[in-house]
Amino acid sequence: MNKLVMGSLLTVVATSFGGCIFTSDDTGNASCGDGFIDPGETCDDANNVRGDGCSAVCQTEGAGFNSTSNWNFATIAFNGAGTDTVQTPGACPGGQFTTAAIVSQAVDGTGTPIGTCGPDSPSGTCFVDRYNCADATGTDPLPAGDYLRWIQITNDTGTQTYARTLSAYITVSASTPSFTGTILHDGGYFLASWSLVKTATNAPLTCATGPVDGIALDSTVTGASSAVADSFTCTDGFGTTAGLPDGSYTVSVQAIDAQSAAIGPATVLTNKTIGVQNAITDLGDITIKVD
Repeated sequence: MNKLVMGSLLTVVATSFGGCIFTSDDTGNASCGDGFIDPGETCDDANNVRGDGCSAVCQTEGAGFNSTSNWNFATIAFNGAGTDTVQTPGACPGGQFTTAAIVSQAVDGTGTPIGTCGPDSPSGTCFVDRYNCADATGTDPLPAGDYLRWIQITNDTGTQTYARTLSAYITVSASTPSFTGTILHDGGYFLASWSLVKTATNAPLTCATGPVDGIALDSTVTGASSAVADSFTCTDGFGTTAGLPDGSYTVSVQAIDAQSAAIGPATVLTNKTIGVQNAITDLGDITIKVD
């Protein structure tokens, strides 16, 4: 079921009546929702319900559509051969972290997030719906448009966070697919971007002039043989690995062709740490040599 949302801008109470979200304004502006368009407002439909064409802060919006999100938890470990990982379903963390906040941040035409957004800062471009963590699913109305979405496990007020899922771009429309996020209690991910150079001259290259089809990233446990291999499309420019158990790793990054064959020497990074609670470790921009 929905839970109370307390934000610095809005107090949002989600009801069970058709998924409507009623908001009260604690900024001192009592005019939004009075049926009159005042300075700073682009609409006022005499309510503070978002998703109906006029937002909770009296800004014109597109048609509203329901959008469903799901969340789950797991523990992660290497299999017996050390060649892959296995995930075992887990439960909500409990304690004070009993809330799942579905956070949707509006993005512009280039995919750049608009404004700041978090579970304790709902606004006209940051939409937050709270559910009991144990519900494992929630459906909330959003204006049509493009968003960056994630799920954050927090305390009831959203001021303290246990973990958050990886984020993903979604387009809200009549056919919006559901969003599902997983949180690893005892694992996380590597994030990397890359730049290409010619091995012999260090001259900058593009994926096309390489030519490079993909980027292979292998994560090997420090002092052991257990490893996970990930590959990414070169033109993406960055990638996030699959989940890894917490610990220290040696990371090898290499350019590959369309047949997944190496086309340059590996760049090796040592003593890189994977944390817990779905943490992302940013490896930064990696220079990759191409023969």
